[in-house]
Amino acid sequence: ESGEEKEDVTPESIISAVCSYYKCRKEDLLGKGKKADLVRARQICAYLMCELLSLPLVSVGNLMGGRDHTTIMYSRDKVEDLIRLNEKIAKEVDDVKNAVYKRWKTLRFFAKIKNNDKNNRTLVIKCGFILR
Repeated sequence: ESGEEKEDVTPESIISAVCSYYKCRKEDLLGKGKKADLVRARQICAYLMCELLSLPLVSVGNLMGGRDHTTIMYSRDKVEDLIRLNEKIAKEVDDVKNAVYKRWKTLRFFAKIKNNDKNNRTLVIKCGFILR
């Protein structure tokens, strides 16, 4: 990934990609539910925020529903271990990360063509994104 891509990634884009991939609601991802699949999605979301945004652990905890920084540290370390030990989890993390970057590459593409009208008219472009 380039530095430009990192600048485009936001906490919201990571949360959105994780929710889309794991088919869960934002409220559930950031909530207190303890179902295993939801906990795993939450840990991966925290890991990606740490890796892609380089935010302090306290900030990531606040973005993740007010979680303590030690919870974020545990999630980050747990996912790092799982990536090394479990090919399925490694692929899932990679898929979500790619979805975050793909979304922003598409947004930049549309932003570039927006000003390409020869009569200098503003083009309004509506686009939706479907993330796995």
